[in-house]
Amino acid sequence: MADSTQVDTLLTVLKYAGLFVGGICGFLGIVANPHEEKRIPSPIIGGEERVERKLTVGGKRYLSLLVIGFLVALGAQITEGIKQKRDEVKTKTRDEELAKKISNEGSSSRDEIRGLRTELATNPAVVNPSVRLAILGTEEKRITEKRNALDQQRQLIAIEPVSLNNLRLERSNRTAIIQFEKDLVENRRRQAEIEQQRIQEEDKQAQELAQKKAQESALAKEKLVTDQCLSVFDDVLGSFYSILMSLAKDTGNKVFSDFPKNPPTTVQSSFFNEGKIVRGTNSLSLGTNLYWSFDIRSQVTSQSSPSNQRFASFSPASLRISCKGKDGLLFLHVSPTISASKGEVVEDGINQVFLRLKTSNQAMTNGQYSMANYAKAIDEALRTFLSAQDEQFPLSTTANR
Repeated sequence: MADSTQVDTLLTVLKYAGLFVGGICGFLGIVANPHEEKRIPSPIIGGEERVERKLTVGGKRYLSLLVIGFLVALGAQITEGIKQKRDEVKTKTRDEELAKKISNEGSSSRDEIRGLRTELATNPAVVNPSVRLAILGTEEKRITEKRNALDQQRQLIAIEPVSLNNLRLERSNRTAIIQFEKDLVENRRRQAEIEQQRIQEEDKQAQELAQKKAQESALAKEKLVTDQCLSVFDDVLGSFYSILMSLAKDTGNKVFSDFPKNPPTTVQSSFFNEGKIVRGTNSLSLGTNLYWSFDIRSQVTSQSSPSNQRFASFSPASLRISCKGKDGLLFLHVSPTISASKGEVVEDGINQVFLRLKTSNQAMTNGQYSMANYAKAIDEALRTFLSAQDEQFPLSTTANR
């Protein structure tokens, strides 16, 4: 196919190139005056001179190119015509063979074609349901046309005089029509079956697509919530470390930390692993007083986001700072929270921060703050927390020692 196309292109180029060269040479032959005149004196005294016109060298070239261009164009046209005739003969022969192969229903070749159509129409491993339905639709149309043709022939036989040949022909037509009716029923049954398979396949693909989108949405929401929790935790750690460093400078004590890097961050802590917040514990302490050693612990719920978007309140992770007090543990519990009214859907992730502060057995303070003003509330809670600890276990200074 590629070689034939290249030959056609070459012949077209040669044809038009020959015509173009011939046209240019003809035009130059008219405009450029390719002749020269030579006057020859008369052999008779007083006679008229004879003028001879001869082609110049340029004129000869124009003429040669004109002839060559004409011959090239003529040769290309003849060759193209011959090739076109051969292609038409090949196409006609191929079409006749194909028509004969398809129309010969009684031959084995026809059985092979029908078997191939059945394979294409019924085997889902070969083609998809839409193509199989199209093949069966074409087959149904062909069967219907054949059946209608036989029915018309039977009607014509019925109005002719009764003869043995007509009776046999009518019986043969009736048998063929019955077979065509069976073929139509079977064809339509297969079409209905394939259509049902197509609908089931489309439903399955739609469900898979919906699941994929839901998973992508869940992952995106999980990442959003994780980033928001990281921001809140970093604010808590940063503020707490800053206050401890100020107290250390004021009292001459030293801040001890088991965080990999200071100031501490959530990402560089035991609270974070493989892009997720996990359960973990780190510590910060001020001086060597056991009561000024603070346990910092992260807690994670069993799911990173609620299974149902319609919920009242959900906290994916929390951070607690605790230390020993006279009446048990003192702590500050920070919970980033997705909070909504009943039936409301929240798409923006964390929207509130819940604080619970315990400074003694009798003192328990709760507070809920928006993402816009939680940082100030955390700073105030940490100051209250450390002030209560200093009240129970006064922090020693270098001067006191």
